[in-house]
Amino acid sequence: DIGEGFRFLWQQTFLRTTFFLVAGTNFGHAALSLVLIVRARNLGASSTLIGVMLALFSGGALIGAFIAPWVQRNVRPSVLMIGSLWLWAALTYALFFVKQPLVLGALCGLQAVVGPPWNVVIGAYRYLLVPDRLLGRVGAAGSLVTWGSIPLGLLSAGYLIQSFGARATFLVLGGVFTVVAVAAVSARVIRQASRLEAMIPG
Repeated sequence: DIGEGFRFLWQQTFLRTTFFLVAGTNFGHAALSLVLIVRARNLGASSTLIGVMLALFSGGALIGAFIAPWVQRNVRPSVLMIGSLWLWAALTYALFFVKQPLVLGALCGLQAVVGPPWNVVIGAYRYLLVPDRLLGRVGAAGSLVTWGSIPLGLLSAGYLIQSFGARATFLVLGGVFTVVAVAAVSARVIRQASRLEAMIPG
């Protein structure tokens, strides 16, 4: 059963590509969450201020969840997926220059806004492309890839912070998002992604 899920996932170019893109972004965001806290501490932020900073991040995610249906209806999937990746890369590079904890939180909150629409579009494609009987198996196979990158991101963040410091690690993570963005642009199946409505028969 597990093998069937992996085989179907591997045969579907769009799903295979998006799952690897999600794995890359999960790696970057997991690492970023740790680096953000360490950088704020280095800037002298109190525990309360760090809590406010993380609340800004959560607020961005809530806004993203609220606008996700509108984005799905009005923004081409290719524009959303590729644009989100470049936005994440640019804002992560920008964190290198920030010296105020609240600004760190605000920039990460802006990053979080596009997360829910990104997840909604990719999830909707999965439900459209995968037969009902394989949804669980394909989802489990994909989760092994996408969620498996999260602990790797945290582990890498710890190593990078220890080796280069939190501030320089922002540049490394910006490079990670850049690589994922370039991979998305290079994938024809992502560049030519159609609106979901156009793929539904009748």
